[in-house]
Amino acid sequence: MSVSEWINQVVQGGGLVLVKRLSANDTGASGGHQAGPYIPKRIAFRIAPALSDSEAENPRLLVTVASASHDHVATCNLIWYNNAARGGTRDEVRLTGFGGASSPILDPEMTGALLAMSFRWIENRLDCSYWLCESQVHAEVLERFVDPVEPGLPRLWDSGLRGLSTSDVLPLRGTHWLAPAEV
Repeated sequence: MSVSEWINQVVQGGGLVLVKRLSANDTGASGGHQAGPYIPKRIAFRIAPALSDSEAENPRLLVTVASASHDHVATCNLIWYNNAARGGTRDEVRLTGFGGASSPILDPEMTGALLAMSFRWIENRLDCSYWLCESQVHAEVLERFVDPVEPGLPRLWDSGLRGLSTSDVLPLRGTHWLAPAEV
């Protein structure tokens, strides 16, 4: 499957697509124990409302994660590290449990690579399909669809959950063509 075919599949399937550059914390290159992609809380709570339970310590949800770009499938945890509410310092959501070094996402060489994750609920379970761009060619194809993605500034496209508004995530464009008012 090509990146263009994956994009078309995601568009037809609906759901939420988060596109970001992998950070050193995401890939494990920084040496932290929480390796796995950071997911902005507002997005995580929108796709998995039960995760926002502030009374529970580090609430989590199992997610089936399949790579469309690599031969890799894992059952991961979407987890809200919420110890800041109890005097700690962490208040972030990550997708963890990719299987260590066997996962393309947890390859430190992938730091800075473009990652697109599509989240959908299927029969009461959350599934995630992703495309990890190993080449500049794949990244350029993806960015033609979503506009450039800068490190630390993920983009969001919501093809099924209309009206999502977040201040920490830029919306994705539905097309790379400018509207007349944008010219």
